[in-house]
Amino acid sequence: MLYLPIESQQIEKIICILGNKRNEQGKRKARNMTLSPKSLAGPGYIILNGIRVMNVIGFLAVITASVVMLVKTSVSSKFFFFDAVTHVLTAIASSGFT
Repeated sequence: MLYLPIESQQIEKIICILGNKRNEQGKRKARNMTLSPKSLAGPGYIILNGIRVMNVIGFLAVITASVVMLVKTSVSSKFFFFDAVTHVLTAIASSGFT
């Protein structure tokens, strides 16, 4: 037990005052937190979509290069099969990411 030489009504008033201050601080923090994502939503969305476009362009370039190298692989080479399989697998793997 804790003995406080204060009446229970005064304790309730103090608790109410402290509770209101905490609620006001919580509301201020909530307002500040809601402003941050909204202000970054536009530029962040545009930047991420720009990165996505660059990734798609990069993968399309890899697919194109693999197909061109597959066509240019000479049949007379001893390693024709391995060159062809490597380029086909690279093109398939890149198309899976696109």
